[in-house]
Amino acid sequence: MEAIPVIIVAVVAGALWLYAVVQKHFAAPDPKGELEILNRRAAWLQERLDAARRENWDLDMVSPILEDLTATRHQLARVEVRRFPG
Repeated sequence: MEAIPVIIVAVVAGALWLYAVVQKHFAAPDPKGELEILNRRAAWLQERLDAARRENWDLDMVSPILEDLTATRHQLARVEVRRFPG
């Protein structure tokens, strides 16, 4: 009998967690907020890249920054197309 309340709490917590996961997965993305985050990330990566060039980092250290910056810019372009179609 003492286990029943614990089981009920566990089932309710599990259901709430599942609901939150499903809501997050199927929620429509906020292009404005996503653009802001991506723009900040691109600016930060550009600052890192500029610093790496000033400090003559080797290619092994610069390559991941360049790859991340390129991917971020592509993602930015996709979000902008989604936000401003046509």
